[in-house]
Amino acid sequence: MRTTERPTFRYANRVMIPASRKYSDRSMKRRPKGSGTIRRAGRGFAIVHGARGAEQYEGGFRTKAEAERRLTLLRAETMQRRLGVAADPRLVPTLGDLVGPWLARRKETNAAGAEDGSRWRKHLAPAFGHLRPDQVDQARIRAFVEGRKGVISPGTIRVVVAVLSSLYEDLLERQLAPFNPCRRLPKSILRQKHSEGIAKYRRGRTSK
Repeated sequence: MRTTERPTFRYANRVMIPASRKYSDRSMKRRPKGSGTIRRAGRGFAIVHGARGAEQYEGGFRTKAEAERRLTLLRAETMQRRLGVAADPRLVPTLGDLVGPWLARRKETNAAGAEDGSRWRKHLAPAFGHLRPDQVDQARIRAFVEGRKGVISPGTIRVVVAVLSSLYEDLLERQLAPFNPCRRLPKSILRQKHSEGIAKYRRGRTSK
């Protein structure tokens, strides 16, 4: 009687992994609860983050990449708080990064939303767009106001500062700013006599 041997198969690159290790590796890949998710919201994207029952919603992101960058920063800040490590200032986005979602929402809810976007790009962005929310104080706003006198009308200066204050109120609600520097601004900075402001503004226009 003829017998044949069964062929032996060798798997050079295949390694048997215990089931317990498979589950541990799988759990390591999972994100911790409350780390946040990205959702589609109308024409843009939104993120939901925070512990269950205390979730926070941020919308107005034009692209998924913007939402992912913001969510990455939030996860890093959460991890630092858990470890008791001081927050790295380089992880905090600048006002130029944060103003986009706010302007998008403002266009939908405020009649002057489009004009506020123009005011930000023309007047506020060059002075404050590169700064973090905690870097703007009374001294910077005072220097901005003094620098714009004679360039734009006093009424426009007050409106522009009001736009900056509205942005900070939104950032306070989203816990992205420690305080609103426009609230602490002395009224004397903006309380320029109307006749003096108009005369200085006109002199500036005629000298051009």
